Amino acid sequence: MSGVVVRLEDAAGAECLLAAVPPRHARVLVARIDGAAAGALVLAPGPDDFAEVLELVVASVHRRTGVARRLVAAAESWARVQRIRTLRLAAAPELAPAAEALGFTAIDGFGAHVGDDAVLCFARPV
Repeated sequence: MSGVVVRLEDAAGAECLLAAVPPRHARVLVARIDGAAAGALVLAPGPDDFAEVLELVVASVHRRTGVARRLVAAAESWARVQRIRTLRLAAAPELAPAAEALGFTAIDGFGAHVGDDAVLCFARPV
């Protein structure tokens, strides 16, 4: 997977992969293979020392190839520079194994996800 390049881009660079427009303060990391977008991670800094992963998507042809892992690693690198200590994410229950495989552990709900039974919440120290 040495041909994967992950860099910070504006949202337009990943529009084909993102289902929603990220908030203005969010950061978009895009993984490219041979110049084409292979995946994207949208990260929003929180009010404390955490950032929330709002979106993590990988094109179907690039799943199970390490793209998501590289995106999370790039998000961690960015977070360290910003002095963010924790990455959080909320995911549908069926995505729990994928979140755990990326090093996230289950936590209690946070923010808008408190009491929301449709999602599970996860965190990962940076």
